[in-house]
Amino acid sequence: MADFSNLLDEVESSTTAAVDNPFQSQDEYNDPAPILQQQPQEDEEDYNADDNTEQQEAAQIPSVLLQAETQYREERERDTSALIETDRNKSREDGGDYDHEDGDDSILSPDEDYETLKHLWIQELNCAELLPYHRQSIPVLMELLSAQEEIIDDLQDQGKNSFSASSGNVDPSLASLAASVAKMDLDRVSFLLADLTRTRLGKIEKYALHNREVLDRMSDEEISYLKAYGELYEQHMRRSVTDHIPKEAWRKLDEPSMIERPNLDAYVFCYVVDEDGVVINNHEGIDIDDEEELEDGPDPEERYDSGAYLFVRYGLIRNFILEGRVELLM
Repeated sequence: MADFSNLLDEVESSTTAAVDNPFQSQDEYNDPAPILQQQPQEDEEDYNADDNTEQQEAAQIPSVLLQAETQYREERERDTSALIETDRNKSREDGGDYDHEDGDDSILSPDEDYETLKHLWIQELNCAELLPYHRQSIPVLMELLSAQEEIIDDLQDQGKNSFSASSGNVDPSLASLAASVAKMDLDRVSFLLADLTRTRLGKIEKYALHNREVLDRMSDEEISYLKAYGELYEQHMRRSVTDHIPKEAWRKLDEPSMIERPNLDAYVFCYVVDEDGVVINNHEGIDIDDEEELEDGPDPEERYDSGAYLFVRYGLIRNFILEGRVELLM
């Protein structure tokens, strides 16, 4: 790429030389050597130094991003240390030797929190029943969202300030760009977290009486929500229905056969992730009266290796889903 600054300096020097010595011969005037000798190297070095200084000042990273990165790394190291210590204690209880090198692969990458949330969202969205609450990821993501909002506010404030290299302020355009990127990252996590919560609350409301049997799958907030919803629903039913019928009749409404439960016979798409594969009994949950048909028919148990895609009744793979050996698909 041409150095236009030096080129202009050469033209200016040649013009000055021609004016100072109007009797200079045409050969000497066309000779570029005197012109190049008049151009000092210090000017070029000073120009390049000033140019590099301006680029460094323009590319200054906002301090709030550096603080956020440092905080995130410290939290990640603390969580990793706790995970390694847990694995070490578990290995001691099992009588084995813990190798730290084997645990390095389990350290979360910067984007693994989002991938974990996305996986939980897909599983909950396609599951017929309420899945266990993931206590290791969701509370951490809630804290990260709060910290992310503070970072965005700081970046937006810096974007409104005027840029001054001498005062050490950050370039407003760079701060605004960083705020936009952080906002997009916040929006994608917020969407998954909100839709995951909405899906779980929908199941809690739909199968309120049944969910009394699976309180271990809920968070403390979800249990409180179930209790509040149950009280409101009971008051509504008493005023509109049960107060107008005999007591002996409405007491039977709480029998197991009268409680609405998830449809475990619904068909779902799934993917086998267990390296050892899974064995599915196709007759499980089906009432077949003819025993001879069972004896003469094909073997009800079928084995599916890792990587197999299935379209089966949810009840057949329910335990595999809870154990993490099979994953649901969209």
